[in-house]
Amino acid sequence: MLHTIKSLVKGSINPYNRGMHIWDYREADLKKTKWGRTYILENMINMGPGRRKISLKQVKKQWHKLKIDPLRRRLFKFLIWGKI
Repeated sequence: MLHTIKSLVKGSINPYNRGMHIWDYREADLKKTKWGRTYILENMINMGPGRRKISLKQVKKQWHKLKIDPLRRRLFKFLIWGKI
């Protein structure tokens, strides 16, 4: 259980994970499209934001479109709206 909580908080079980890095696309190109912005947001949530901050406004706006791990989704739902 503790291992699961730590992985949710850190964003990954790998201790060498230094945050988000999209290696398969150029981030500058992704920011130009709606799909790309959603993809960046999903990666920030699933892999960890790195040194950046996750925009609460964007998470709320795209909540139903985001493909997030179910446990992480429950955690975010509780943190954002205060309900499970």
